[in-house]
Amino acid sequence: MPASGIFWASYVPVKESLYEVTGSHTQSELVAGPISETISLLVRVPSEVLKQRMQVEIHGRSLLDLVSETFRREGFFGFYAGFFATCCRSVPFALVQFPIYEELKRRMEVHFGNVWWTGGICGALAGGTAAGVTTPQDVIKTRIMLSPADSRLNFIQMASKIMRQEGVWGLFAGVLPRSLHLSLGGMVYLGVYNVVATYFRSPPAGGPR
Repeated sequence: MPASGIFWASYVPVKESLYEVTGSHTQSELVAGPISETISLLVRVPSEVLKQRMQVEIHGRSLLDLVSETFRREGFFGFYAGFFATCCRSVPFALVQFPIYEELKRRMEVHFGNVWWTGGICGALAGGTAAGVTTPQDVIKTRIMLSPADSRLNFIQMASKIMRQEGVWGLFAGVLPRSLHLSLGGMVYLGVYNVVATYFRSPPAGGPR
């Protein structure tokens, strides 16, 4: 939730400022998405590191115990394990997802108007497409985050190891469930955003909100 809040607080003003300079929706969205995603990763990565370690039972105790143990063993930067790899996954994801979402929404609104369900459909298509394209980066990022600190590889080393041991398709492990998951996630996430943003931008009958 905090990461999403930081993303939208950055994305909207950056996109609007760039549009004033470029006069192009596509160019402004291509730049605003990756910039805002990178900023949000400062919050997202630590939470993802902790979440994944608890999910695979690297640490079976409470969240606070995991935070304490991670800091004791790896220091502050232990919470940012795989940060570069996450940027290599999330920045291209935003680069693909948001221009597709915005362009599809503009085209659908020409035909249907700004109805509540257009954001959900556009979000599902954009999320599924971006998920499929960025699956290799996600596989590499996940394995880096879950590896022990004393034997952790960098992004290029991990990619080479996967290719050597599993071939090209090893980089696409889980591509179908990931694409389905993020297609549904995009439908909810961007669909709800579209409804909420429309509500706050539309003045009520009695005057400005």
